[in-house]
Amino acid sequence: SKRELLEFLKSIKVSQNSWFVFEASESIALAARAWWLFKLNGFEKISILDNTRTLYGNTEPVRVIQTSELEGMIDEKTSQIIDLRHPEEFGGVGFDGEGYPGHIPGSKNLFVKNLLDGEGCFLDIDNLKATVQNNIDVGLPVVSTCGGGVAATVLDIALRLLDLKTAIVYDGSMHAWTFCPDRKVSLGS
Repeated sequence: SKRELLEFLKSIKVSQNSWFVFEASESIALAARAWWLFKLNGFEKISILDNTRTLYGNTEPVRVIQTSELEGMIDEKTSQIIDLRHPEEFGGVGFDGEGYPGHIPGSKNLFVKNLLDGEGCFLDIDNLKATVQNNIDVGLPVVSTCGGGVAATVLDIALRLLDLKTAIVYDGSMHAWTFCPDRKVSLGS
């Protein structure tokens, strides 16, 4: 919770007005998740160190969607759901999470590693833009999902880097979706 985070920061003599820079040695995904969580909790002075670049993203607030809202969006077809998991997991093969295999009906797959280079950093802007344009209709609102919420934040950051409308992150993602055994999933690509 925000209260617990603020208490922890206070205990290590860091304030909410400090500048936070997140970096991950193996993949930018964890730094993106930390950035997103801090942004969600009202922190403004945050950035990501990605190999040789410092990424600030745009200043648009982070947005989250609850399961009931997502169900309504699926019925109304007013947005696109982008699932960032591995294609096999998206299709229901090799499922390694809680709940049950498959993906949210109507979602499209864009494997998170397609947004990253071989070192786990974001692609350069031109390649990132091409990847996004080849996989997402940037004119429609994007709901970003994955297994538990980490990879979903990577797409939000990527859209920010491209100065596009940011993603609405379904935090909890497939763990939350499959919490209810009656909720439908699709199998295959």
